[in-house]
Amino acid sequence: YEAILPDAPIVRIMPNTPALVNEGISALCFNENVDEIDKEFALKFMQNCGNVIATTEDKIDVITALSGSGPAFYFELIHLLAKSAQKLGLDYKDAILLSAQTALGSAKMLIENEFKVDPFYCINNSIKVLEPHLLVPNYLRDTEAERNLK
Repeated sequence: YEAILPDAPIVRIMPNTPALVNEGISALCFNENVDEIDKEFALKFMQNCGNVIATTEDKIDVITALSGSGPAFYFELIHLLAKSAQKLGLDYKDAILLSAQTALGSAKMLIENEFKVDPFYCINNSIKVLEPHLLVPNYLRDTEAERNLK
């Protein structure tokens, strides 16, 4: 668009499907022609669909892969957990509610605790519920990056 309209203010927005229930996240990037008033308007407007972040054009493809495609991965994980519980005797409707609410609550805890929740311990840290290698194989982990996050 910038080649055709070089002086036009352009806002590129990457929302995700949870925006349909006002729980999405949208990433917005702005070209150099967008003034601060329009940036503020765009960010506030997209808050009607959930959270927003401002980013740069060079990061939008990664954001698309992560938050644009991410809901499908969470839907599949929630479904697989529920199907496993169903195989162990739970009604699927109860199992999907338990699984989905657990995901929702876990995400909320993570956000509200400034992303400092240790996923391998239960809430009171008295019972270890998972070993890291059982959740994510070591070959998928970047242990140095994980150390730097703590």
